[in-house]
Amino acid sequence: LRRRCAPDCVLALYFPPSQPRRYADVHAVFGTSNITRVLQSLPVQERGRAADTMATEAHWRMQDPVYGCTGVIDRLQQEIHAVQHELAKTRAQLAVHVQGTVLLQRT
Repeated sequence: LRRRCAPDCVLALYFPPSQPRRYADVHAVFGTSNITRVLQSLPVQERGRAADTMATEAHWRMQDPVYGCTGVIDRLQQEIHAVQHELAKTRAQLAVHVQGTVLLQRT
């Protein structure tokens, strides 16, 4: 973590010195040799996205060591389910009110 990248280092482009936390998290979660191996195994045009993905995964793993980003996904899915349920209830209430208004207008 204290060593500097050599000029031909595959990590330098994706983990710049201006973002030390990004590299520190990825290093802590995946290890330098794994990061390097993954990036070198990919075509150059896919490496940036892979580095971003590893950085995101590492960030959430550091925030929640047990569930990582799947914990965030699970919480968001629960929130979506709750909002969909609330929307269905609201639509049902609206339908009752619209129906009542139509009946009142007919009389």
